Amino acid sequence: MEKDIFRFVLLIVLIMVSWIIILVAVWAGWLRKSHPGWIDVSALIVSCVSVAIAYIPEGLPIAVTSSLTITANLMKKNKILCKSLKTVETLGSVSIICSDKTGTLAKNKMVATDCSLYTTTFTPETAMDDIRLNQRRSGIHQIRAVAGLCNSAEFDPESGKEALVDRHIFGDATDQAALRLSEGFGLVSELREAWTSIFELSFNSKNKFMAKAFTVSKDQNVDICLGVSVAKEFTAGTVSRLLTVKGAPDILLGRCTSMVQPDGSVATLTEGQAAAVKQLKDQWSSGGKRVILLARKILSTDRILPDSSSPEFETQMMHELQSGLTLVSLLAMIDPPRPEMPEVIATLRGAGIRAFMVTGDFGLTALAIARQCGMVTAQVVHDASSLVRFPTEDADHSKPPRDAALLLSGADLMSLNEHQWEQLCNYNEIVFSRTTPDQKLRTVREFQARKQVVGMTGDGVNDAPALKAADVGISLTSGSDIAIEAADMVLLESFSAIVEAVRFGRAVFDNLKKVIVE
Repeated sequence: MEKDIFRFVLLIVLIMVSWIIILVAVWAGWLRKSHPGWIDVSALIVSCVSVAIAYIPEGLPIAVTSSLTITANLMKKNKILCKSLKTVETLGSVSIICSDKTGTLAKNKMVATDCSLYTTTFTPETAMDDIRLNQRRSGIHQIRAVAGLCNSAEFDPESGKEALVDRHIFGDATDQAALRLSEGFGLVSELREAWTSIFELSFNSKNKFMAKAFTVSKDQNVDICLGVSVAKEFTAGTVSRLLTVKGAPDILLGRCTSMVQPDGSVATLTEGQAAAVKQLKDQWSSGGKRVILLARKILSTDRILPDSSSPEFETQMMHELQSGLTLVSLLAMIDPPRPEMPEVIATLRGAGIRAFMVTGDFGLTALAIARQCGMVTAQVVHDASSLVRFPTEDADHSKPPRDAALLLSGADLMSLNEHQWEQLCNYNEIVFSRTTPDQKLRTVREFQARKQVVGMTGDGVNDAPALKAADVGISLTSGSDIAIEAADMVLLESFSAIVEAVRFGRAVFDNLKKVIVE
């Protein structure tokens, strides 16, 4: 709207200057000669100033401020909080909305639905039945150990008497789902009492995994957590540290050299078996499930390791995480999309706004959720290979692709050149997966560089840079403090309020046009 107002003011100034020039020319060429005593120089100056004042739209600032204030108050009544009046009209100009998935498009309530021992899959409910029947007991308890130990979430002590599904947990959604799974297989409190944490690497969007190292503090039930053969070595003193890791399978699977079998024993992981695990991961991901990999590594006392309090210990742990891991399990979790999302996306598209997903999730998972939300409707999905690096004479890459969506990873984004970005901007349906905060920020800036007005929605710390850089940053009241601080607008209730926000933003233009014309 600032550009429109500037163009309007510029037009008024040009008309004003033109009339002043005409007035001076008429005075100099005719009136001064034919009627020398009628208008002198001082009267001419007064006439020029009068013309200038007559063209000044003195009511425009008041009209703009009043219109924005009234609209902001209406939006507040609809549970939409704008931090500045400028945000009100900018949202009405948005042409692209980039949205994070977790907590924005989805409910951010992860629930574990499946787990595996190699390619043997089962649900948490059937696993609990197996524990009671003493079937696969060792393998399932090894899943329980890594899921409960390699976890930053904590149960709220005040909700201890409630059912497991209703207990309140402090921590992110993925850790909450893993903690509930572990608690369902056995008490996490007993598990954690038996181990002392000596190292922790928090999850971040670059590593895509978290890790914790432990020493044993109680010998009870170590055989259940690690398997009988490994536990014997541990209690005999030949093993001193347990390194656990949880994260993205596409990052960690290549670092695994062995695996826990359904009976709890450990065997070498061959290339064919790794391919079978990857196929299972892709199958779950295609169903819209988030898949994480649980792994561990036993560090023997015969290896010289730095003291856990020394700076070199963290460096050594990072080195140990690069290879030699034992695959324990794949966990599949589901974070269902918000039920209103298909209608919201359809309404935004009807208003001429393209909605893209920008997430840190695996590509197949992100694509499946995008289909459930209505962001992707095309049956044909292109990848980075569909973006031509250099222009060719026999093809027009400026035309938008018909009936095709685009799926790109964060790694793909870093390799795109200017010509490929131009092609990318022509797609109406795009999913960006496995993106880091820097890549989300770049995505926003690349769209802005191509004269798009970009809105960004997100609720996490990793969304903050993109929220700040976007023309309109939008967060939910359930988001992190950093995301809310970086955003220009906060949706106090449902994400569907964004439709009302766009409607109010566009109404500002109509109101101001009426003021100017009438």
